Amino acid sequence: VLLYDSRDDPRDPESGSLFSFQMEFARQVYSSDVNFTKTTAEATHFFKLPGRGVLGTSIRLGLGYHLPYQEQFRLGGIKTIRGWDFEEIRVQEENDREPLIGRDDPEEEVMLLGNIEFRHPFFWGPVVIFGDAN
Repeated sequence: VLLYDSRDDPRDPESGSLFSFQMEFARQVYSSDVNFTKTTAEATHFFKLPGRGVLGTSIRLGLGYHLPYQEQFRLGGIKTIRGWDFEEIRVQEENDREPLIGRDDPEEEVMLLGNIEFRHPFFWGPVVIFGDAN
C-alpha cells in the first residue's frame, strides 16, 4: 500500500490531496486456496473556492484478475455512488438476480469511478451538489 495525504482535515477537507495505490494478490504457491490479483488506485483533490465553498474531485480505478466473490469490486454508498446502499452495485453473475451491472469476462474486472462535489456552508447547514459516475 502506498499512501500520500495532504488534506487539511481527513473528515471534512477544504484543501489538499489524497493519493493511494494498493495491490493484493494470492497464489496457490503461497498456500492460498485461490489465485487472484487486485489493484486499486485513487486520486482525490479538494480546492478552496472564494466565499467558503469547496470543490472536491476524485477518480478511482480498479483492475482485477480471477477475483473470488469476496474480493470483487463493489460500489454504492456515501463515498462511491450516493443514492445506492453500501456496496449494492457489483458485477453480475449469470445466475444472479440482484446485481446491477453486467459481466463480460469472468476472468477480468475493471472498475472506474469519478466523483465531483461542491460544498458550501449556510446558516442552516452545509449544501452539497454532487455528481458520481461509474
